[in-house]
Amino acid sequence: MLHHVAAKSAISIQQWFVLRQQHHLSVTHFQCTITSMSFIVSILPYIQILLAVLLIGAILLQARGSSVGGAFGGSDMGTTFYTRRGAEKVLFHATIVLGILFALSSFITLFI
Repeated sequence: MLHHVAAKSAISIQQWFVLRQQHHLSVTHFQCTITSMSFIVSILPYIQILLAVLLIGAILLQARGSSVGGAFGGSDMGTTFYTRRGAEKVLFHATIVLGILFALSSFITLFI
């Protein structure tokens, strides 16, 4: 393609090398983009598995004294609401962040 440009128009050899170098840079950039995209596609399932395991662990660590009746809609008369503090608060926020990251990774998988 660049040979035809040089032949059809009266451009100098220096301009031809500049055009050739620009074309090479754009091809190289495109190849780097494809390589990085294929890397993301190949590592994304492993990221999702790791996030899923961490999310399950965080949820299970939060389970506190709930009976089977509470799981099926029964009421627990001794339950009171209180403010989370310390490690419980950190675990609560970590669960939210892990859930958001897992959802985002799932949406990214849909569009890639």
